[in-house]
Amino acid sequence: HACPTLARHLPDRVAERTLTLPSGTSIRELIALAGVPEDEVWLVAVNGARASPERPLAEGDEVLVFAPVGGG
Repeated sequence: HACPTLARHLPDRVAERTLTLPSGTSIRELIALAGVPEDEVWLVAVNGARASPERPLAEGDEVLVFAPVGGG
């Protein structure tokens, strides 16, 4: 899942999708494969818990990617 702000980088602009990735793919690699600029990612969660970009993904993981929120 990508927040709507980041979904604009995805080919069909769909924020939710299921992907098949090579074993051991990291969150950082997933973000790069999706075409999302790393500097636009604020927080990543895997299975509901905050995760490091270096964390390898496992089959069935649910990844949520959030952009920074501005305002004041």
